Amino acid sequence: RGRLDQLFGPDVPDLLTVDLTGLACGQLVTIKGHVRGEDPQQDIDLRINANGLPLDDAGLLDALPQPYPRLVRELRATGRGDLGISIKHNAETRRLYGPDEFDNEFTLSIFGGRFNHRRFPYPLEQVQGTVYLRTQPMHPTLLPAVPGVPPMKQTAWGGINYLELRDFSAVHAGSKLKFSGKKEPTTGGA
Repeated sequence: RGRLDQLFGPDVPDLLTVDLTGLACGQLVTIKGHVRGEDPQQDIDLRINANGLPLDDAGLLDALPQPYPRLVRELRATGRGDLGISIKHNAETRRLYGPDEFDNEFTLSIFGGRFNHRRFPYPLEQVQGTVYLRTQPMHPTLLPAVPGVPPMKQTAWGGINYLELRDFSAVHAGSKLKFSGKKEPTTGGA
């Protein structure tokens, strides 16, 4: 439920405003933002938020791009997470990454989690922390530009160019573990 408002006319750029609420995995989900203008000069800014999603929900896992459903299932994760997704495509993303590129961000804050990877059976309990993914690198590593030619596409595994684990903690056999880390491409590589 919610609103989709569209404004269009001969002297104004098209504008679609989104303000929707629904359910996923029995939890409230909101979608808010806008799509302004026409392709190829569109300005897209959408945000999707949901709290308390179960980490082991089959539908939620299947919604991930390949190869992530299989990789996440190997964690044998349980618990819940708060999900935030930002979908962006505007003049800056076109300039930095190319005319057809989006700069999307995914944040999953995990709480009350348990992990026990299939290949590395080291059970972790009381897992909490934040996973941050981005489809473009945090710091573009542009090569010298040629006028009229889009920047070189930077690709990484599964379309994700930046991954960060923020402030994770867990318990294994009574010992508390803390960890953080990130993966981002460098110039000339993914």
